[in-house]
Amino acid sequence: MAMYINNLLCVACDKCVETCPSKAITEDDTFYSVNTTFCTECGQCKEVCNNGAIEASYTLGRTAVV
Repeated sequence: MAMYINNLLCVACDKCVETCPSKAITEDDTFYSVNTTFCTECGQCKEVCNNGAIEASYTLGRTAVV
């Protein structure tokens, strides 16, 4: 499962975008999303998120926003 960004917790710091080796995270207006086609589930984005806004999508019981 791909990673999911909870935009209610996200502070738009861009750390996840800069860290993602597969460039799967993008910003659209004020929301960040993970492209599940490109996400390799490496977890690097989750590790750099200081607000805990990123989780594996199965953890939250949702699908990732694309």
